[in-house]
Amino acid sequence: MTNYINLATQQLCTESEIRASHPNTSFATPFNPDGYAVVHDAGQPDYDKYTQTVQLGAPVEALPNHWEQTWSIIQLEGDQLTDAQAQKVEDEKAKIKADIAALEATITPRRTREAILAIDTTWLADVELQIGQLRQQLAEL
Repeated sequence: MTNYINLATQQLCTESEIRASHPNTSFATPFNPDGYAVVHDAGQPDYDKYTQTVQLGAPVEALPNHWEQTWSIIQLEGDQLTDAQAQKVEDEKAKIKADIAALEATITPRRTREAILAIDTTWLADVELQIGQLRQQLAEL
C-alpha cells in the first residue's frame, strides 16, 4: 500500500484517507493529488527481536520531492526485555527439538541395516553423536 504525506501538515495518510477527506474531488489516474507526495518505503531495518523493537518514524524528504519512510530501533527494557529473553530460550529449544527430529528421521531401517552391515561404518555413530550433543544443549537451556 502506498502512503502519502500531506505537505502542509506533514501527516502520513493513505489514498483512501485522501479520497475520504476530499469527497467532491475527482483525482487523475494515476493517483497524484495536489498537496501530497508519495512516501517511498525504505524497508524495515534489521534488528535483534530479543533485545530491540522497531517503530515507524516520521517520513523525511531525502531528496527534493522524494520522501522516504524512516524507522527507529528501540532497546527493550524491563518486562519487555524479560519476556523477549524468555521467548529466545523457547525459540532455541524449538529449533533444537526440530534438529533432533530431523536427525532421528534419517535413521531409517535401510540406513540402520547399512550401518550394521558395515557399508557405512560411521554414519550411525555420527548421527547418534549429533543427537546426543543437541539433547545436551537442550538440557542446558
